[in-house]
Amino acid sequence: MAILAIMVLSCLSLVTVPASIALAKYFSRYPVYELQNVHVDQQLTEAQMGRSGFHYWMTYTSASVGRIRFLSTFCSDYTPQFEAGSTLKLLRYEDRGACWGLTSGYAGYLIERDQHGQAIHTF
Repeated sequence: MAILAIMVLSCLSLVTVPASIALAKYFSRYPVYELQNVHVDQQLTEAQMGRSGFHYWMTYTSASVGRIRFLSTFCSDYTPQFEAGSTLKLLRYEDRGACWGLTSGYAGYLIERDQHGQAIHTF
């Protein structure tokens, strides 16, 4: 009887594990966050941080908390096209835990630009 129970459980695990892996592809998604008017204060190198990715000190003003300065790390699968001194009118990113993703259809950013299309730099 015990052997039969073990065989049934083994068969069930063979069915459920592949199904859960297949479903994870469609149902697991990282949370997406959005910030507006984010100032890029400083870019740090991988050597300074001791890990891969693109690292920036940024400043954001929250209506509830006020001015917040934070460190952001963007994933290595995309090179951000902004630099220190830029203002991001919109920053939407996937929080992947160790880094922020910009490659999904939900993520991206808008750089504040002048009438000639040049990034406006403020320090």
